[in-house]
Amino acid sequence: GFIGANLGLHWMRHHPDDLVVNFDSLTYEGNLENLEDVKYHPNYRFVHGDLQNTLDISKAFSGHNVEAVIHLASESHLDRSIHRHADFIETNIKGIFNLLETVR
Repeated sequence: GFIGANLGLHWMRHHPDDLVVNFDSLTYEGNLENLEDVKYHPNYRFVHGDLQNTLDISKAFSGHNVEAVIHLASESHLDRSIHRHADFIETNIKGIFNLLETVR
């Protein structure tokens, strides 16, 4: 999404020695073109995965020695949260629960 892509770019510019792992399911908001500038940076990794799949999360963590997590996945468009409320619950509640359980 827009916020995640811009945070990733900002982080890579200001902390070039940090490994940034971008975990994304590439739904309607995901766009890898937003990260073209860091695509080949040696400290950037893209992991295609889903917060609904704890195995995806575990693989991302175990394969990259993750030290910190910033959760930016959300179904935040108001119309989507009203008309497709199950998606909102799956991503914003169950997804973050899966992430927290995996971190724990």
